[in-house]
Amino acid sequence: MPQSTQLPLDQVRDHVREHFEATTWQSLLANLGMGFIAAVLLAWHFRIFGSSLSNRREFSRTFPMILMTTILVIGIVKNSWQLGLGLVGALSIVRFRTPIKEPEELAYLFLAIGLGIGFGADMWQPTTVAGLAILLAMAVIHWTRRDKRGKGLFLSIEWAHPSDQKRPLDAISKIIGAHADDNDLRRVDRAADRLDATFFVDLANMDQLSDMLAQLTQDCPGANVTVIDQNRLPSV
Repeated sequence: MPQSTQLPLDQVRDHVREHFEATTWQSLLANLGMGFIAAVLLAWHFRIFGSSLSNRREFSRTFPMILMTTILVIGIVKNSWQLGLGLVGALSIVRFRTPIKEPEELAYLFLAIGLGIGFGADMWQPTTVAGLAILLAMAVIHWTRRDKRGKGLFLSIEWAHPSDQKRPLDAISKIIGAHADDNDLRRVDRAADRLDATFFVDLANMDQLSDMLAQLTQDCPGANVTVIDQNRLPSV
């Protein structure tokens, strides 16, 4: 009698285990698919609306790996607190040798991890809604800031000035102040007859930039001028 009862119980247990494993695999694959779509959208948003000075295209390529890896980790540990504790111990030894220099990059990484946790926990709807809301808010902030401040540019000037020019920085600052809506001196390197200076300038339109470059060429003969767009990073 006990043997006849044990056999059906084993079959039921094996059937439940197989069903659970199949459901887990299907859920994990579906979550990874959603995570990949979210990572592609996040990478596109970072390249278009980000203002980081690093190579945004190269940095955004890490989002799919980070997001999908987070989904994998959450999918593994969400049904086992023992694995969760082991994960905490394992991750405590991880060290990043490449520092994150831009706060915006760190914000996007946190968002990628947050989306990965949400999808890994099978919370598709709130994660999707919250993620889209955050990206939309960031885009609106970007557009509003751009409309109010105009175009932000980094202006780098290398000038081997004449020996009779005693105050080259004042001469350059005067020219920039006459054409830019606002400017901020970021760096100065001064040698005996050479000045390297970097300014951050706000311009309402490109005509201001053209007039500024023309006057710098006229009043600072021999100066090398480089203009870097803080959003797109092309060199002029």
